[in-house]
Amino acid sequence: MQLPINEIAIAVAEQLTPLISQFKQTGNPPEDVYLTRKEAGIYIKLSLPTLHLYTQKGLLQAHKIGRRVLYKKSELDAAMKVLYTPIVAKW
Repeated sequence: MQLPINEIAIAVAEQLTPLISQFKQTGNPPEDVYLTRKEAGIYIKLSLPTLHLYTQKGLLQAHKIGRRVLYKKSELDAAMKVLYTPIVAKW
């Protein structure tokens, strides 16, 4: 099944238009930016072995795209809030 080129162009435009308008309004790219392992480690201040361990234990979610392992910035932020929320002692 082949789609005509104009239908593909319309589908791509429908997906990109909200992202482009968000970028124009805020000046920032959308929050779902993918980071490499090294960038993710620097961003959340973890070594690569610790990042790998957290991923293996399911504390962080990695996305494999081809041969690359990438992390969504928004998912890293959410995981760090859960992992590093201070516990307040009640005396």
